[in-house]
Amino acid sequence: MSTALGALVARPRREREKWSLPWDRIILAGAGLLIGYLVLAPLLMLLFASVKSTASRLPMEAGPLTLQNYVTVFLSAETYQLLGTTVLYAAGALIVALTLASTFAWLLERTNVPLRSLLSVLILAPMAVPPMMMAITFILLASPTIGLVNVWLRALLHMSSNSGPMSVYSVPGMIVVSGITLVPSVYLMLAGTFRNMDPALEDSGAMSGASPRLTFQRITLPLMRPAILAAAAYFLVVMIEGFDIPALLGTTAGIRVFSTQVYLATHPGNGLPDYGLASGYGMVLFGLAAVLILAYQRLLRSGERFAVVGNRDYRARMVDLGRWRLPALALCLLYVLWALVLPLVVLLWASLLPFYTPPSAEALHRLTLSNYVSLARYPSLDLVIRNTVVVGLLASLLTMLLASISSWMAVRGQFRLRSVPDALTFVTLGVPSIVLGLALIFLYISVPIPIYGTVWILVVAYVTRFLSYGSRIMVAAQVQLRHELEEAGMVSGATWAQVFRRIVLALLLPAFVNGLIWVSVHTIRELSIALMLFSQGNAVLSVVIWNAWQERAQIGLAAAFGVILIVFSALLTLVGRWYATREASRTLAGAPGDPRPGVPETLPA
Repeated sequence: MSTALGALVARPRREREKWSLPWDRIILAGAGLLIGYLVLAPLLMLLFASVKSTASRLPMEAGPLTLQNYVTVFLSAETYQLLGTTVLYAAGALIVALTLASTFAWLLERTNVPLRSLLSVLILAPMAVPPMMMAITFILLASPTIGLVNVWLRALLHMSSNSGPMSVYSVPGMIVVSGITLVPSVYLMLAGTFRNMDPALEDSGAMSGASPRLTFQRITLPLMRPAILAAAAYFLVVMIEGFDIPALLGTTAGIRVFSTQVYLATHPGNGLPDYGLASGYGMVLFGLAAVLILAYQRLLRSGERFAVVGNRDYRARMVDLGRWRLPALALCLLYVLWALVLPLVVLLWASLLPFYTPPSAEALHRLTLSNYVSLARYPSLDLVIRNTVVVGLLASLLTMLLASISSWMAVRGQFRLRSVPDALTFVTLGVPSIVLGLALIFLYISVPIPIYGTVWILVVAYVTRFLSYGSRIMVAAQVQLRHELEEAGMVSGATWAQVFRRIVLALLLPAFVNGLIWVSVHTIRELSIALMLFSQGNAVLSVVIWNAWQERAQIGLAAAFGVILIVFSALLTLVGRWYATREASRTLAGAPGDPRPGVPETLPA
């Protein structure tokens, strides 16, 4: 290696840079321009639509520019009611998720709670259940009339009413369901912080005579505050843009948030869609998300002041829970029961009934596989499955390839504007899915690219939507890769494309595969974008489940599709994680005589 590096230094600069051929520059420039187009074009089109009078026509049609849409939005009392409901829903769900996730992270990473390894898997398992399916299962559990829990409570309390006593069709219901759904993702973001914190400060507090409770309040919690606040800012964006759960639980009770209002403005029950008003609401939603993303970035930067992990070895001190070990275990198992076991059981039960009724001994004789038979005979099922698979594979592959190139430019690039593509990918975090779908409708109806109504517009939408996630994963992996390996390839006469393919991507394969699986799973479960861009030719599984659920007579069919979707997501995740783990182990170990250093596996947040 040193000989190769010496030769590199000895060569004239123009010879060292001859590996950067025109085609290499074209690839880098093309990737940067493509990222810029994917991010900026929809936003500019949305901004243009918001200043057009489009109550009964599309924004690209002839018409004057006007601020009437913003006047209508900001002077309407309904807007501030939407704002209050959206903030209440998002903040409430975040409080539920943060409380549970931080508690589980502390219990599983810093205490001697029983069954820690098993619980770590079970806490993350609900990620396999899409938010839409979680909402459907909680409807079957807590609907005022047919909900299993309400049926049991009415029998237990000897109530004569056929409704209640609980209702999932309410803001508290939306908060609880969304909070439970969000726990695994928040746990992933916080667990590492609890695990990696140096216990020396806690030990100092204990040696000073502080009780465990006082040590936790005065030392542990303040050290965790930056990570917790950063997670809060990030996932508040996720909740504000959420569509699935508010659409299924809120609209039934007449409760609307900004995301559902944008959808209803473009898909009215009667009359013509108001694209201008929808764009105005979309810009407000984008503004809310953008402010929170800026807060998130600032919290990440300020969090360095609280860094307590140094370069010395240490072992986290495990807290002995004593008599609280079993209650802590019961709390974890109670979450698993409500977030995983009951939803899967009630969903499977619904899929085995021709007409849904709550579980009972009398209903056992009506169990049948007819819904799965109907699923196999579903019109255009082959097209739906093909669209779902093609969109998932293409979107995830293109997302990770673009993210890999943009992250390389940000970390390794030696030219101006090298960090612009990666910075643009971060902008997409602040673009809610429902808003992105609306912007793409305007964009691809007006430009001469015939992809509207095809699966290709879904691929474009998902690449744009998840580019930021892929970029975050690959940047974290790129900074762990020593640059001498690439320089050795350059000295050997390889082009940039060869170095990138044979060295960079080969060493970062575990991180790349992790991102590939994460994006593909989220692509096949995404509803809001697929619903906004839906046509007969690009139907995917999530939209089919939505349409089946809207026809109440097809609850069993929707449940059967949901079971298939969850099983497919779980298998895809397990196979991908197995492959990524195997590649990470091979990379860390290295082949005999292989000079490559190990590149740690990078997990998506």
